[in-house]
Amino acid sequence: MKKITRTMFFLIFFLHFFIEYSLRAGVIQNHTQGVVQPPRFVAGDITFLSSEEIITELRPILRARLASTKYDRLSASLKLIQHLIYVGGDQQNQEGASRIACLSSFKYDFSIDETRGGPCVPLTIDILNCLPQHMLGYIAAAKLPKRYHQFGFPLYCHTAVLIHYQNPDQPEDWGYIILDPSFDFHEPIHVKGDGSVFDYLLAEKGLWSFRLVGNEIVCQITPSIDSLVDSSHFILTYRTDQIVNPIQASATPMLIADRRLSLLSRLENGRHIAHLNVELDKERVIWDLCNLQFPPIPFFEIENGWAFPHEFANALSLSSVELTRRVTAAIKHKKILNRIFADYLMVIKTHGDYSITGPLDPHLLEAHLLKLQEP
Repeated sequence: MKKITRTMFFLIFFLHFFIEYSLRAGVIQNHTQGVVQPPRFVAGDITFLSSEEIITELRPILRARLASTKYDRLSASLKLIQHLIYVGGDQQNQEGASRIACLSSFKYDFSIDETRGGPCVPLTIDILNCLPQHMLGYIAAAKLPKRYHQFGFPLYCHTAVLIHYQNPDQPEDWGYIILDPSFDFHEPIHVKGDGSVFDYLLAEKGLWSFRLVGNEIVCQITPSIDSLVDSSHFILTYRTDQIVNPIQASATPMLIADRRLSLLSRLENGRHIAHLNVELDKERVIWDLCNLQFPPIPFFEIENGWAFPHEFANALSLSSVELTRRVTAAIKHKKILNRIFADYLMVIKTHGDYSITGPLDPHLLEAHLLKLQEP
């Protein structure tokens, strides 16, 4: 009888815990009517071809897409700003929960036709759509290295195309092929099932070493310049299954938390042509052309009429007027991005819904909320 009573106690305890966790994990999803969601995963399809066939066919596709698309988080942030202004979510006196609810009608446009670019999810979808029909690629989620992971980003804030392959004629030839245009990889990353290491030298970003570890692909990055940062901050981890809601679980929450609005163009070998970051917290724009770094531009200079040189803007396939307009718009509406991010963090703090971000350091959470307060 005592065993039965003890068993019932534990069952009730775990049921209560599960219900409470489920309610917490659904808070942000409910507030946004599903526009922001925790990630969901399913098993990915298998392509029955040899690794050599896959790599040979995909290499030119990957390189062509690198040269013809831009990595662009700036335009994505401007779309969020435009939406919040349109639905009234930019009002300073509006309650935070109401502003988060304004996201419920935000439709994240993952098409890259308009700007010929986008963050990692749109670029992943773009290259997935370019695959030959006989290759069953799918979208895989990844954890960014701590070095690149901004506070409040989704736990799985990066995506790439993964092809799980099996050579029907050689059983030992199996594994995964990664296509990751967002990290400027101009070569398909070949991760063999036997756990051997695939080394990839990425220009100024150092040596990237990939290998299969259980159900994950782990990449250890060795920077090209000696770094005092712990090597554990340079680990990139891909899941090997398929994420079924990358827009809601990765792209949209990343957009809310983004504090460094990037825009860059590449050659087909992955090398950068032009690159800029609108750094909201530091209130400056950093920029370079063909690896020539220019002095950072403070926000106040751009607000006072400073304009990007034509040569730099043209390298991003924009006019000087249009590039300056986009950067100025982001600077002008910085407070809108501050408010929506602060509201998002406050919902996480109040309800304990870490289903998208994973656990957050409470001290850092408080520090960011304080930093985002209106002056």
